[in-house]
Amino acid sequence: DTTYIDYDFFSPYASYKVTAVYNIGFESRMSNEAFLFVGVNNYNKNKLKVYPNPATDVVNVKSDEWINSVKVYNYAGQVIVNEEVNNMMYQLNTSQYQSGIYFFRIETDEGIISKKIIVQ
Repeated sequence: DTTYIDYDFFSPYASYKVTAVYNIGFESRMSNEAFLFVGVNNYNKNKLKVYPNPATDVVNVKSDEWINSVKVYNYAGQVIVNEEVNNMMYQLNTSQYQSGIYFFRIETDEGIISKKIIVQ
């Protein structure tokens, strides 16, 4: 096949390596890594605010719609926060986080949105 669909993809970004498999039983070496950032944008961005950005001590998520859950990924793609929220406001203490880029995946009743947040 020349296409691949990742049905279990829930991260705001992913990296993939591919090989070629030949019908004579031979498989090629792995390719270089391909890195993708996928923002899920089926949500009206004006209804959701994530601030401050950059952050130091806290990140606030405020929505006009019900927030069902928040997942936070570090730059290596590891889930570091996975919380059910069930509120219109969410606050994450980032004071102990290492400086860097984090990805927030916020699921509301209206859809899902990913935000990139810098922690200083």
